[in-house]
Amino acid sequence: MSPAEPSWDLYGAFLAVMAVRMAEPTQAGLVRRCAGRVEIGLFATKAYLAVHAAPTSLAGLVPDHALIGADGSRAMIDAIAAAGLVTTPRDYAFRSDSDIAKLAAVRAGLGIGVCQLPLSRRPVPLVRVLPALAFHLDAWVVMHEDLRAVRRVRLVFEHLVAQLGAYATQARETRSVAAKARPPGTRGRPSSGREGV
Repeated sequence: MSPAEPSWDLYGAFLAVMAVRMAEPTQAGLVRRCAGRVEIGLFATKAYLAVHAAPTSLAGLVPDHALIGADGSRAMIDAIAAAGLVTTPRDYAFRSDSDIAKLAAVRAGLGIGVCQLPLSRRPVPLVRVLPALAFHLDAWVVMHEDLRAVRRVRLVFEHLVAQLGAYATQARETRSVAAKARPPGTRGRPSSGREGV
């Protein structure tokens, strides 16, 4: 599968009002604000882990597990490589450039894939794999600068910033609760989330 996620250029072309981005936009003429930092980890379903024992190290992911990842983007492949495990697209049993499709594959029990912490709790509770491994994405709310004077647009912009900030805080709280539930000596690195700017 390779349904593509639209880029900001496509958002701008079709929506022309506002967007939420997980990377800081670099285009000129935009008003942008970072609402918060969201933590991402590796997750699988209880059913999948009942059949395939959870890995105890990065090296245990390949070739013992079915990985879920991107089809064209190398962002996660590079992030995992930076953590110490080199993978190639052939190591992934399910590949898609759609975040929704990848999350659906994880929830369906097809393998191990990335998920934002708050989303791991609903509607299908997921189990975190290698909890010490954490990635972070900044959530940016963006709109064209000529719309900042439009009150209704500005109110929506501020609302999105506030709600995404609360979502990012929930992600940190979710990790804190999970860390407290693990035995001493097994905690992962604490999240380094930051408040909206």
